[in-house]
Amino acid sequence: MKLADGTEVKVRHNRLYDDDTRLSMLPKGGNTVVEVFGGNGQVLATGESKCRPDENYNRRIGREIALGRALKQLGWR
Repeated sequence: MKLADGTEVKVRHNRLYDDDTRLSMLPKGGNTVVEVFGGNGQVLATGESKCRPDENYNRRIGREIALGRALKQLGWR
């Protein structure tokens, strides 16, 4: 994903599983990490959102929260 100024944004979603075989993904819990990269490939900011194990996981909401936290580090409002 790219922002209006051409800055690249990468999003990583991590989900919880019910066992070590990673065959069954749980509907609750997890986290989302957003990294904002500059033109030279250097990480400018990182944001993370965490979903508690008793909350339903939502990729869109997690991405929005994590992106907002990363952009806040860059001084965006």
